[in-house]
Amino acid sequence: VLYDSDDGSEVWSGYQYLGDNFTNNEAEYVGLITGLQCARSLGVERIVAQGDSKLILQQVEGKWKVKAAHLRQYYDEAISM
Repeated sequence: VLYDSDDGSEVWSGYQYLGDNFTNNEAEYVGLITGLQCARSLGVERIVAQGDSKLILQQVEGKWKVKAAHLRQYYDEAISM
């Protein structure tokens, strides 16, 4: 979900079924990346990302290393945005 920081209104929301072979951490990264892509397409220049996955948040903030090889591609894509 993307919210407008000025008035708190919902700007965009979405969902996607990823299948049964994705981990919760992969799903969290996909959600983050999708939100960032949507924000970019709407012309958003500054964003505050929030989530409930401590692992993903700490990795994206650079506080924790990405040790799981299967998460590296998601991490790289997220921080490149």
